[in-house]
Amino acid sequence: MNVVVLCPVWLYSCLCAVPTPIIATARICAFSHKCFCHLFCLSHIILHACDQAKNIKLDENGKPMLDAKNKAQCSKSAAAVVELQSRLPQARVVYCSATSVTEPKNMGFMDRLGLWGPGTEHPQGFNQFLKSVEHLGCGAMELHAMHLKGEGALVARTLSYEDCNFEAVPNVMNGNIKGVYDRSASLWKNLNAHLQDNLENNFGDDSDDEDEDLDDAALAQQEERRKHRYQLQEKQGVVKSRFWGAHQRFFRSLCIAAKVDKAIEIAQKAIDEGSK
Repeated sequence: MNVVVLCPVWLYSCLCAVPTPIIATARICAFSHKCFCHLFCLSHIILHACDQAKNIKLDENGKPMLDAKNKAQCSKSAAAVVELQSRLPQARVVYCSATSVTEPKNMGFMDRLGLWGPGTEHPQGFNQFLKSVEHLGCGAMELHAMHLKGEGALVARTLSYEDCNFEAVPNVMNGNIKGVYDRSASLWKNLNAHLQDNLENNFGDDSDDEDEDLDDAALAQQEERRKHRYQLQEKQGVVKSRFWGAHQRFFRSLCIAAKVDKAIEIAQKAIDEGSK
């Protein structure tokens, strides 16, 4: 059984006979550019760090889409990965990545998963699969993940924390940080008060008593006012959402910053102890 571990960037380097110092340093594979043709005799391929091939757009034939200058609309590494798989239709491929798939459009090069193509629910190719998943939303992605796990085609694991030691460090915040935190809380409290006043002045409720005994013209005006109130409520919701989002990000960053001095102290102590 012939098995090889490939990196998409290294694969493109071999395919185009372009030397890459970073890849040569990494020593990902023992193959040289001259023996790249031997890859097409392989039966098993492991694509290491395959997320490097995620930026790709495919046409209806599963080939990289071309722009006006007849160049592929994707990274050259992604195009090399697609070409290798097309030249080895019988080879078994393992996609290995340290990052998860967050966008369905990044799965274009994973045609060996069996989620699209002849004999599947999406025989027209990846674009049909992508359109279906985007229409159905996040639930469809979860169902596909469950399907792949059930078929034994997907393994997702986290790094092991075995032999890792954790210690809760108390008294991280000093007096200066506490003062900054209190003043920040007071500032955001004032900002919230001003925001509420501004919302009432600019997006105040202009509701009026609804009366069923109105003619058609009055009813039409009443409907317009109802739509206007709904739009104002939506705008208020957007403003409040952005305000509280900024509020959470600010205090999260403040809490992280409060730990920096203590973290440096602990790290420096570990360095000093290690040098003895």
